[in-house]
Order: sequence, then structure tokens, then C-alpha cells
Amino acid sequence: MGEYLRLRSEYQRLVKQGKIPDVRTAGQALTSANCPLIDPAGGAWPGAGPLRYLNAVFERLRVRSEGGAWQEVALPTAPGAPVEIRLPTGKAVELEAWAGNTAEATWLRGNVALSVGNTNVPLAADTAFQGSGHLAATRGTDRLQGTLKLRLQVGAEGRARFGEIVEVTVTAEG
Repeated sequence: MGEYLRLRSEYQRLVKQGKIPDVRTAGQALTSANCPLIDPAGGAWPGAGPLRYLNAVFERLRVRSEGGAWQEVALPTAPGAPVEIRLPTGKAVELEAWAGNTAEATWLRGNVALSVGNTNVPLAADTAFQGSGHLAATRGTDRLQGTLKLRLQVGAEGRARFGEIVEVTVTAEG
């Protein structure tokens, strides 16, 4: 909208000439592999915090115990809010996630992954701006004992982690 307001006189002139103008930004041609790592204002990125062309928000998260049914996880509505789950003791814990691409650079399969602790789970397919990326099922642990704390975040391999961070606590019961 800001670009339209800035260029509206030019837009109206082109429409009167019978042309069909289109407003685009530099970010629309970028990908997770080649976008500049800059802050939202266009300045140098300090290595942490938000990026201009890469951002993610978790849309859906499922968990299950080995051999059990998938359970939907209620995602937090505020940053840093706890996510707590109870699953049976002694079984593997599996997670599956979907994240929304809320910045302009297209996420590339083979370049973007979900970080779950020390494991990176690859993106299933390229995901354009405002698309939903699926991050396949992975094991959080092979055998749940006590409490398991997992930190989930999306990242571009070898470049930067970005977007929302969800911390999940899985507690063994039974």
C-alpha cells in the first residue's frame, strides 16, 4: 500500500494510457538462498532478530508417541508462551509442523529446514510468500524419560534462523 501511495500519480497516468501497472518490490524475485540478510529497515543485520526478506510463523504442530495417533498442539498466541504436552514414558516422540512464509523471499526446498534441537527437518516443497510450508515428521527423542524440552525455529541452511520460535515441553507420564 505504501508503494501505491508513493506512486499513485504514475499509476493513474499509466491506467489512462490503457496500460496495466503492477507494483512490485525487490523482495519478490528473491529466495532463501540469495536474499540479502538485512534488518526490516534495510540496515545491517546484527546476526539475530528479524530479517527483511525471511520470516515464518508456525501454523500447525502435531505430536505423537511411537505407534500412537497424531495430536494437534495448541500453538501459543503470544511469543514465548509455553507449549506443554504429556505423552507416555519410554516411547519415541515424533513432531510434524507447518509454517507460513510471511516475508517476500521464496523458501527453497533443500535450503530451508525446521530446527528441532540439533536436528534439521527439510522443507517438503518450495514455499512462496504467504504460502504454507510443510516440514516432515521427525523424532524429538527415541525414548521419552522425564521432561523433554524442544526449541523449534525455521532457518535457511548455512545462512540464518528466522521467524517465530516455539518452545515445547514434553513430559513423560504413566
